[in-house]
Amino acid sequence: MRKKGLDLVIYKVFVKLNCPVCAHPIRYEQGNLKEKPKNVTVKCDECESSFHIQPKSEKYLNNSIKEEGLIHDPVFGCRYYFQEDFKGKLFWAKNREHLLEMQNYVSSDLRTRLPYRMRMVERLPTFIKEAKNREAILKILQKWKNSYK
Repeated sequence: MRKKGLDLVIYKVFVKLNCPVCAHPIRYEQGNLKEKPKNVTVKCDECESSFHIQPKSEKYLNNSIKEEGLIHDPVFGCRYYFQEDFKGKLFWAKNREHLLEMQNYVSSDLRTRLPYRMRMVERLPTFIKEAKNREAILKILQKWKNSYK
């Protein structure tokens, strides 16, 4: 299911005031709201008076809308497009450039290391770099590459 940007927006409302009746501090906070409420009802713990107050609000992106075990963009919370289970391990690519870099690395016969700098492909999980998985990994990468066109 594809989510729209507005579906990812949540609100947090809060009220901080002194009770107009007894001057006792009232603190109210509520989060994970789909819509910004115009008014909230707050109650004084001391004199038990209730008031309808217009709260202050903050808008957030809901990063908790995530499918279990999948990789998501840390800023927007959207699931990465290229993800697949490979022998019980999650195999994923962040974007097309990441996919192509992995494809070049896995398909190369000679993998040279730079002594002064570690590249992204040298930090790949072992199951991606193992020769026994080469054909299967390349097949998945090719499938992702073809689906991107």
